[in-house]
Amino acid sequence: MKKILLAGMLVLVSISFFTTEVKAESNKALKPELTANYYLKRGNAFAAKGQYDQAIKDYNKAIQIDPNNAANYYINRGNASADKGQYDQAIKDFNKVIELNPNYTGAYNNRGLIYANKGQYDQAIKDYNKAIQIDPNYEPAYNNRGNAYKEKGKYDEAKKDYKKACLLGNKTACNLKIKK
Repeated sequence: MKKILLAGMLVLVSISFFTTEVKAESNKALKPELTANYYLKRGNAFAAKGQYDQAIKDYNKAIQIDPNNAANYYINRGNASADKGQYDQAIKDFNKVIELNPNYTGAYNNRGLIYANKGQYDQAIKDYNKAIQIDPNYEPAYNNRGNAYKEKGKYDEAKKDYKKACLLGNKTACNLKIKK
């Protein structure tokens, strides 16, 4: 009788343990781990609404989850930092993107924009030149380099860049008039 009772108790304990395990597994299925891509997309949504602090938190989480594929997270965090006026942090993020992917034209272009906003036009032009070297059809770099040349008073160079940006599809550059 004791053996039957003990066997019955083991069956009940086993069923109880199995039920607990099934519930735990089903809860995992209902709450999948949040991915770096999830935080990237949510961060982009926050940034689009001007909620840069929250966007930066989400980009930080994406970097933490997936540091080996982080160039896209860093460039977005750099853009959010730039939008907040935190230019030094933005430059650090764009530097990290370039470290991770030296051929990322957008990182050179965006870093150039920051340098231009800081009045460092020569450094901005170097970055635009690098973006154009990597991709000779990268229209934003021509337009932005034209802006930097214009700010430096190099109007002929600016006109050439605006013309090239126009030929590559930038309608705004097509209509720019440069006055000396």
